[in-house]
Amino acid sequence: MSRNIYYEFMQDLLADTVTVPHLLLTDYPHLGLTEKELVVLLRIIRFRPGQVRLQIADIAAEFGVDKQQAAAIVQPFVARDLLTGDAQKGYSCAPLFSQLHEGWVVGKADGSGRSPAADKNLRAQGLIYRRFEKELGKPLSPMQNEKIAHWLDEEHLDPELICEALRRAVLQGKISFAYIDRILDDWQQKGFRTVADVTEGDARPAKEAPRRTNKDAAKDTGKEELYARYRFTE
Repeated sequence: MSRNIYYEFMQDLLADTVTVPHLLLTDYPHLGLTEKELVVLLRIIRFRPGQVRLQIADIAAEFGVDKQQAAAIVQPFVARDLLTGDAQKGYSCAPLFSQLHEGWVVGKADGSGRSPAADKNLRAQGLIYRRFEKELGKPLSPMQNEKIAHWLDEEHLDPELICEALRRAVLQGKISFAYIDRILDDWQQKGFRTVADVTEGDARPAKEAPRRTNKDAAKDTGKEELYARYRFTE
């Protein structure tokens, strides 16, 4: 290989380089991603100059599939609040950067290392905030933020349980913190601590009314006779 050809190769190689945030490479396990999913995500979010949103046509071309298949590839990352948008309007990486920012804040607050417990709690809060804001269609108020923090820090509720209560409130058309709080209180009284507990409780048949025995029937008959004996007549 001649020196000129190798030099030209190096120029093309460096000119077609994708910039990958180091924080994403180190924090992807905290985002719930496997190495394979990280590679897929990196291919989805290939940054192009001047491109604000990721277009479904570009994603389809990247993976060599049609637009419908490309949307199916992107959907799991939308469901995890790492990307937002749709095939028509395009996709934004804003949620991904938001989650990376939360991890960065934890790292700064912790000094040099990370605090797994604090990190997990902060990310859980961030996930719940985004889901509530998405369903409410507006930013949360300070009191609503405090309520979510109370569920997590004081009542130690599973974040997935809170999200499930929100989902059911949406299905009922009653998206209010008071209604969601009643759902969570009811689950706590029943001893439900996880979504699996709730699902199992939903599948459990309602308690049957206690069967009446002959002894119970005799007691009722005796009461009727006693009432008849002392019944006043007009």
